Amino acid sequence: MSFRYLDQSARFEGTRRVAAVKRPYLEMATGFVYPGWHEDLRAGESTVQLGVVYGLTERLTLHASVPVLANRFSEGGDLLCQALSRASGLGDAVVGVRRTFGFGDRRLTVGTALKLPTGDFRRVHPIGAAILEPMLQPGSGSLDFLGSVALSIVTTPRLRLSASASHQVTGSNALAYRFGLETIAGVTAGRRLGRTTVTLQGKLVHRGRSTFHGSPAASTGSTVAYAVPTVQIAGPRGAGVYLIAPIPVFRALRDAQLAPSWGLVAGVSTTFGLR
Repeated sequence: MSFRYLDQSARFEGTRRVAAVKRPYLEMATGFVYPGWHEDLRAGESTVQLGVVYGLTERLTLHASVPVLANRFSEGGDLLCQALSRASGLGDAVVGVRRTFGFGDRRLTVGTALKLPTGDFRRVHPIGAAILEPMLQPGSGSLDFLGSVALSIVTTPRLRLSASASHQVTGSNALAYRFGLETIAGVTAGRRLGRTTVTLQGKLVHRGRSTFHGSPAASTGSTVAYAVPTVQIAGPRGAGVYLIAPIPVFRALRDAQLAPSWGLVAGVSTTFGLR
């Protein structure tokens, strides 16, 4: 179980900071697009997520995760008013399978998964009956396919190096909105100090431009690099706690957008056997 928070209050266009971010308003019910309608001030999201991994064999595992409470908000204004818009609820579940191949001190893990449209993507604004834009919805409304690969190398009994990559192919939802494809790559170094493991990851996240009724959606698409320190503390009987703090070190956004400024993930985990 984990709690995740991401603050998006940095205003960027390309790789430079800007004083104001204006982006189009998408009228989801009709498909109309109003260019430069919003002035975005800040945005963010918090998520309570539950994940389960089950070992079918020593090398084959099933995994599932679901945001049991996904809360997204945006504060900004248009030509008529300024307001805080938010929506919360069950998010999109992910189910998949992973297979590990081991050779010596090296392990290669290959996985595939489906992101299911379990979250609501038609929430309406509390003032009026307009459907909120996709970035505020708890769910995406689309069926997505994910693939991943990771290589882990144990260099010493206490030092582990790893590299990973994943790619998400998105589908369109019933409102003709399709989020951009997402590719993530990372390298990680971790050191174990007694019950505590400290890791530092360099992660690159690239999101393609979204589309609305088949046309590219302005103010979507980004490339962000993070430095991600993590602390894990092992407890008794397979329990543990962890803290992750993704820090953006490079941001390149297409058009003017709000960019990630800081984030935090805190969680607890446990292992157990079934008979």
